[in-house]
Amino acid sequence: MARFSFTSLRVRLIFLVLMTIMPLLGLIIYAGLADHRHYRSIAFQNALNLAINVSEAQNNIVEDAKKLLSVLSQMLKVHQLDPGTSLPTIFGDMIKKYPVYAAFVIAKPDGKVIASVPPATQPLSISQRSYYHRLIQTNNFVIGEYLIGHITGKAVLPLAYPILDDAGHLQTILISGLDLTWLNQYLSKIKFPPEASLNVIDNKGTILLRYPDPERFVGKSMPEQQIVKRILAGGEGVEEGPDLDGVPRLYGFTSFGQPYGTVFVSVGIPKKVAFAAANRNTFRNFAWLTVVALLGFIAAWFGADIFVIRSVNTLLKTTKMLAEGDLTVRAGGPYGQGEIAQLAYSFDQMAESLELREAERQRTEKELRESEKRYRTLFQESRDAIYITSREGKFIDANQSTFDLFGYSKEEMIGQSVLMIYANPADRQVFQQNIEKDGFVRDYELKFRRKDGSELDCFLTSTVRL
Repeated sequence: MARFSFTSLRVRLIFLVLMTIMPLLGLIIYAGLADHRHYRSIAFQNALNLAINVSEAQNNIVEDAKKLLSVLSQMLKVHQLDPGTSLPTIFGDMIKKYPVYAAFVIAKPDGKVIASVPPATQPLSISQRSYYHRLIQTNNFVIGEYLIGHITGKAVLPLAYPILDDAGHLQTILISGLDLTWLNQYLSKIKFPPEASLNVIDNKGTILLRYPDPERFVGKSMPEQQIVKRILAGGEGVEEGPDLDGVPRLYGFTSFGQPYGTVFVSVGIPKKVAFAAANRNTFRNFAWLTVVALLGFIAAWFGADIFVIRSVNTLLKTTKMLAEGDLTVRAGGPYGQGEIAQLAYSFDQMAESLELREAERQRTEKELRESEKRYRTLFQESRDAIYITSREGKFIDANQSTFDLFGYSKEEMIGQSVLMIYANPADRQVFQQNIEKDGFVRDYELKFRRKDGSELDCFLTSTVRL
């Protein structure tokens, strides 16, 4: 029974198959990583664009509410209306017509509520609300934080607008509450990528709006979450990390509402969705590589013995003797018609002429080295610019005079398009047509351009080398 050896021809053939596959494996891994980077960038950009779009839509709602409160304040001032009796009349049907508004409230400067729609069933005050204190400090429109309204019992985002007298003193405060339940329903109609998430967060880390599963997260304060911390840090950008539900996502985030308050918007795309196409491509490539590898291993293992090893062993002893320097050794006849028999015949012919060919080879190599040395000397020391290009117009080689003439370094020219030195790139096409037609040109006048942009007239002599 033949003993297994890592030095056997069969094993080496298998190893050769493996070595052939390794670069392919490397290319698959590299392509997979490149695909992941590409789809990661696309997912980040898509998430950021969605976050910006949602932010703009939400900001428009806030701006519309601000304009509405501003118009109401002017009506109260110009017509000297009583806020306590005017609010129900003015806004009686508005909440039904515009469901985005959950309630409207008018309060005194001390925070005491004097009127509301829907009407309050008990005395109320907004003096404990943080947005009230910011309005008192700034005398300007402010965006509040998440709260459950005393009047409606709904989750709302309060917007407060000050009414000032002619002296600039605060007279009355107008408040509208945006219905977060209605806003969540509105957001659910937006077409998001599969399994994407949307978070709208106030400046304290409380979830105002959430898609999907709003009932799980809306109203919860989650400033300690990694993604919430990053979003609250402000600005506009992208981030990778677990979502509120623990799903790894790629985020785009932004904010709106400044300078009246800050509300943050983030859109997250699951990594498994973002990288689905890249993973499919990589898996498919690995599958095909596995099939090819198995076929190669099977062919190398069984085919080597049938087609190669048995016949090659008959030449092994003779080959070893020749390797030891015995130029008189012969495989011997009779010679058949098969490849191995022809190999034995060729082996004998090789042995007979080995000494002569060896001497001839040494002489030829010496002549080639001398010829190459003369060529390189002429090429490098010529004061004329000499360069070699491929048929596709790429620099293959050039002498120092070429680099000096055009002002480029060797690294800047070799491998680059020859069009970089043409003042008029169209001249290259005409020149190539002429040289392909005749096989050479002599003193062909062309206008070239140096690296610094200066132009020069040159006579070009060139030939086609096959």
